[in-house]
Amino acid sequence: MTDQFEQLKAIVDEVTNSPEQALVIEIDSVRWSFRMFHGNFYDLANPLKILEETPEAMKLWDVKNRQKLYRTFEEIARLLHNFLTSSMSLVDHTRRHVIKLYSNTPHESFLEEYRNEVTKRFAESANHQIAQGLRNYIQHRNLPFVGSHISYGRDAGLKRAFTVSSKHLLEWDGWKPKAKAKIEQMKDGLHIRKFATEYHDDVQSFAKWLWNKQMEIHKDDIDRLNKLKGQARLAFQQAGLGDILKQE
Repeated sequence: MTDQFEQLKAIVDEVTNSPEQALVIEIDSVRWSFRMFHGNFYDLANPLKILEETPEAMKLWDVKNRQKLYRTFEEIARLLHNFLTSSMSLVDHTRRHVIKLYSNTPHESFLEEYRNEVTKRFAESANHQIAQGLRNYIQHRNLPFVGSHISYGRDAGLKRAFTVSSKHLLEWDGWKPKAKAKIEQMKDGLHIRKFATEYHDDVQSFAKWLWNKQMEIHKDDIDRLNKLKGQARLAFQQAGLGDILKQE
């Protein structure tokens, strides 16, 4: 029994200490960072959708509920802060991840491809500049002034939107050109859910591009890891201990 245990332990050690397993863990760390960003987006966008679209929520604007409305503004500002913080953490984490994984390696050429893709997607993106600027605004100035805008259209009916005051944002001089120009156009304020959804979708699209590229680059590594896991799985099954390792 002792010999069998040592053999099985050696098999597990071979898998867990393999460079291929370290690679997969490193890649998954960025995926986890994106999941945190996605979770903060959901925490922000889901209640906003309910507040802006369900008829029952209209009672929040009743004069009797004024304090509740103000507390809602504060809560939205908190959730917006979390969304922006996680988005910039994801940017920094992804940059460090790519440099760590591809500097001075056989796949170093991917660094240039990655940087070109980032430039193409985000360098002149107004939403990305707003995300960066808002995060800096919160860090160096104050929490954003959240309010609401209610409008009525013959076709659209009564519409509600939670916003950040453009006037207050433009009092800060730290905006990049694209962000400033877009905020200046928003006479009713920055529509938080619309902005967050657009930016989230842009980031999600880039994340999918990155993961697909990494799966192409590291296909041989992942195949080797899965082969090792398959061998380990078979050894444990033959020992009557079941399946302990999942395949990537």
